[in-house]
Amino acid sequence: MIRVERESGYADKLRSYEVELDGVIIGEIANGQSKSFDVAPGTHTLRMKISWAGSNKITFTPASETITFKCASRMKGTRAWLAIAYVLFLPHKYIELKQID
Repeated sequence: MIRVERESGYADKLRSYEVELDGVIIGEIANGQSKSFDVAPGTHTLRMKISWAGSNKITFTPASETITFKCASRMKGTRAWLAIAYVLFLPHKYIELKQID
């Protein structure tokens, strides 16, 4: 099982991120929300998406316990002014995704 936690933030506040596992959308996560998803044994790739952009990909192999991931928009503080640059040149870094345990 995996758990995805999305930080609450101003950027993308009204929009949900799509949770993509192995290239397939398995659900959505709203601002400030946490969700758990069942995952089959084996190696998988996780990514978050929002229409035109997304996150880095994380490859993981689940064990018997829950693996937790945290995601958040990189458009915080002064970075909000760089949103166009992220969309045009770094769309795979628009959302930050990291494994936290």
